[in-house]
Amino acid sequence: MAWRIGLIIAIILLGGIIGYSIFLLTYKKKIKYPVVPYLLMTFFGGVAVFFPIYWSSFDEDAVKLLETIILSLHNSIRLFVLDGDFEIIFSADGALTAIDGWFRNLYHVITAVFYIIAPILTAGFVLSLLKNARAIIKFRHSTNKEVYVFSELNKKTINLAKSIRAKNKKSVIVFCDITDKIKEDNNEIFEDLLDIKAIAFERDISSLNFKRHTKKGVFFFIISEDDEKNLVQYSSLLEKNSDMENGKIFLFSRSAQSELMFNNVTEHKISCRKYNADFLIIYNYLFEKGVDIFSSAKGEDGNKKISVTVIGLGLNGKTLVKALAWYCQMDGYELEINAFDSDPNAESKFAAEAPELLNPAFAHPSDPKENQYIINIHGGVDVETKEFLDEINKIGKEASFAFCCLGDDERNIDTAMKLRMIFARNDNNPHIVAIVYNGKKDYVVNATNFKGQKYDIECIGSYEESYTYEFIVDSKLETEALKAHARYCKQNSELQAFFAYSYNFRSNCATVIHKEARKALNIHGSASKSNELTQEQIDAIEVLEHRRWSAWIRSEGYSYNPTRNDLAKYHHDIRLFDELDADTRRKDSVVGIEDEEDKQ
Repeated sequence: MAWRIGLIIAIILLGGIIGYSIFLLTYKKKIKYPVVPYLLMTFFGGVAVFFPIYWSSFDEDAVKLLETIILSLHNSIRLFVLDGDFEIIFSADGALTAIDGWFRNLYHVITAVFYIIAPILTAGFVLSLLKNARAIIKFRHSTNKEVYVFSELNKKTINLAKSIRAKNKKSVIVFCDITDKIKEDNNEIFEDLLDIKAIAFERDISSLNFKRHTKKGVFFFIISEDDEKNLVQYSSLLEKNSDMENGKIFLFSRSAQSELMFNNVTEHKISCRKYNADFLIIYNYLFEKGVDIFSSAKGEDGNKKISVTVIGLGLNGKTLVKALAWYCQMDGYELEINAFDSDPNAESKFAAEAPELLNPAFAHPSDPKENQYIINIHGGVDVETKEFLDEINKIGKEASFAFCCLGDDERNIDTAMKLRMIFARNDNNPHIVAIVYNGKKDYVVNATNFKGQKYDIECIGSYEESYTYEFIVDSKLETEALKAHARYCKQNSELQAFFAYSYNFRSNCATVIHKEARKALNIHGSASKSNELTQEQIDAIEVLEHRRWSAWIRSEGYSYNPTRNDLAKYHHDIRLFDELDADTRRKDSVVGIEDEEDKQ
């Protein structure tokens, strides 16, 4: 009976090994310790085949069971250290004579399989240790350096890592989740990883211990296309390192779930940042180059018109239209936006996110104290159709700026070239911007046709530009936005709210972006300090700032209500400037005007 039970258990465990192997091949998520089930099933499979041998070898006495278990465990361990002796199996054949020959043969085969599997697992484990030994040693001896840790290897993370290495040559760069399959599938960028002398670990970012590296600082970057994976890693890192005073977690996510998780303020010492790449591309472009939009405006000083064409209302396109609505609120300029999308419900979907932004009742082009913009959304227009050409022809002479935001590099470049053709037919040469993620695309900027005429297309949003040390770790926009937020704060807890809530981050970024444009254009003396401005200029800046803020808060989906309720997205100040009380009219001067203390 012991022989049959042992063989059945061994067969079940061997089937478990096969089933687990199939599971690993089909399961998309990473298992924390994938080898452990193999080791356990192989070990107990060895115990199962040795148990009946020793059970039949001892006489009936009080210690028979204990001796059998100990010797079975001992011999199963020997399998893993290449010390297994198959002779013991053949020596037990005498006890198998009473059982059918097929049973004895099957028993030999199953046992031989475990004799083969065990040393293979041992060899694999030893090779894995040797492979990671250098990385572990290097990691252990880097406690007095800044450490930058990446959740996985991809084009975004390797570009950011290369930028960090160029900025800080002595820093330690760690990549996690680097399996053999990752190396094979991403051979080119893995070579970049080796070039910058980064440490590669197979383990998950949340399983590593960085407690020894907090002296100089630890920066965690959670960047993956799998948003669910990002959130799980963020939660684990935050829980494990909540008391890390000199650490930062950078979470890259755009989902609503991440917004709720990030806004769940808890008591922790580690700093956290949440980034939406689509938002960052648009806002940083406006911060660094947005004044070009005003430079391209047509008309006489004091009465210039900005006509922007936006192709595609995906994540970038929607962010851009909303941003332009508040960014282009500038005295002396009128704004008209024509946005095109193949979705026939594009206007309705946009209005669902920002209902009052499209409501003409809240835009007054003739009133300098109120929002001045016209937004036309053309739904159901495919860029590959004649209808698209006809629609662009209607605005061809007026267009002063154009953005291609179709979510695909080649389509954006192709559409930008098509726009250049249509505008040229209308004797117009507006600035054209295409969002291109992969590569710097310098050849696009310098490209000409066979006659040597330049297409003059600017490319933005590439990983080389958007995932850099200056763009993310040491962002000038973030620094200026934090400075603006600090001017509102009376307590340190209020200052921390800048990082705790994405709303605060977006709000203050919008404030400083518009402020930089006003300074560059010197609207109402905005380039001067507060003590150099006349009261008339201060009043004019306050009116303009309210216009800017009204458009921004509407772009966030807010509507007017006498009682403020941020859950309902109601705000009592979305109204005519002249209807505001005196204190409210003046409070935007706090961030709307440059002051000497801003240098500190």
